[in-house]
Amino acid sequence: MQPTPAETSQSQSSDPSAAASSAEPPQYVRHSKRPKWGLGALLWERDEKRSYRFEDGEVRSFKEGFFHFLDAVDPPKSMTSLEIQQLNGAENGQSALPGLRDQLILFLHDYPGGFAGSKWLNARRGVGVRRPLKRHREPVMATAARVLSLKNIDKRRADGEHTLLWDEVTDLIGKTDLVPTAHSRHLRKVTPGPALSDALRTFLHGEEPDVTRFDAFRRAVGASPWTWPVATTLLALYRPLTDVPIRPSVFGLQAKALAITISAGTTPSARAYRSYAALACHVRDWLVAHEIPPKDLIDVHDFIWATLRPAARKRISAGGFSEEAIAAASITPRSAAPAAETEPGPDPSDAGDLTAAAEPSDDGDPAADAAPGSSVEQRVDA
Repeated sequence: MQPTPAETSQSQSSDPSAAASSAEPPQYVRHSKRPKWGLGALLWERDEKRSYRFEDGEVRSFKEGFFHFLDAVDPPKSMTSLEIQQLNGAENGQSALPGLRDQLILFLHDYPGGFAGSKWLNARRGVGVRRPLKRHREPVMATAARVLSLKNIDKRRADGEHTLLWDEVTDLIGKTDLVPTAHSRHLRKVTPGPALSDALRTFLHGEEPDVTRFDAFRRAVGASPWTWPVATTLLALYRPLTDVPIRPSVFGLQAKALAITISAGTTPSARAYRSYAALACHVRDWLVAHEIPPKDLIDVHDFIWATLRPAARKRISAGGFSEEAIAAASITPRSAAPAAETEPGPDPSDAGDLTAAAEPSDDGDPAADAAPGSSVEQRVDA
C-alpha cells in the first residue's frame, strides 16, 4: 500500500533517505524543491533509481539518496482521467501510448488463456496445423533448428555446398512473416561462397564478441540485405529463449511507452540489439510477474506487435474489452523471474543506451533545471 503524504513525512523525520528508499515507490509525487515541475507519475524503478514524468513534459530519474525530495500525493480532483493518462503515457503532446496493462487486456481479450491458450497456440504458434502459414512459429523454428545448426553449416562448408546452404537459409527466411518479403528478395541476391558460409557460422555460433559477429555477417551479405528483421530473425529462430526478432517500428513504441531510450539506426548493430533484447526481456519478465508467461522471446515479439500496431492502438483507445480479460490483467504481480528452464536473457546493465542519458537544457547545461540526484531522460529515437 502506498504511503500517504503524512506518513511519508513522518517516516522521513529521522532518516529521510533510508525511509524513502525502503518504502514502495509512490505512483504520484511532487518534488519538494521544484514545485514548478508539477505532478509526477512513476514510470519505472530499477537499479536503485526511480523515473517520473512531470506535468512540465520532462522525464526525470532520481537516485536512491534523493527519493526523500519526492512527496507522495494524489492527483488533484481538478485533473481529468485523460490528463492523468497522458501524464502516465504521453510525450510532448503526442497521443498517449498504451501501457503494458492496456496491452495485456487487449491480448487476453483476443487470446483467452494467453500464450498457453488454444487460440494463441493454433493461430500464432501453429501447433498441430496441417498446412503451416507464415504467421505460424513452431514449423519454421523446427526447420531452423536443422538448417542453422552448427552440424549442418559445417557439413555444407566441408562439402563445398555453399549455394545449397544459402538456399536453405533464404528458403527458411521466406517461410516466416517475421521478415518482410522485400527483405527476403534482397537476401536471395547475395552471392554464396566460402566467405558467406564462414560469416554465417561466426554470426550464429562464433565465440567472438557480438560486435565482431555482427560486423562479419554484415560485410558478407552487404548493405541492402542487412536489415533488422533479417539479422535478428536468424538469431531468434535458432535461439528463441535468448534472442528476439526486431521490428523497429513497434519496438520503438514499446520503448517510448516504458520511457526507455534506445538509440538505434536503420543498420543493425550489436550495441543497439542488446538494448532491444533487454527491452524484450523487460516485457517478458513483466508478463511472467502477471502470470501470463510467454514461451520464448518470439512470443514477446508477437505480443508487442499484436498490441502496438496501429489497428491495435485504436482498439485500445476505443475500449470495450471483456470483463474476463480486464480481471486477468489486473492481478497483483508477483516477483518477476524467467522460467527455470529458460536461459537468462541479455543483462540490461550491459544494454548500451537502454537507460536514458541527460538531455541538455536550452542553455546547453544538462543540469540547469535538474534537482539534486535527478537527470532528464532522452527521447527514444528508434
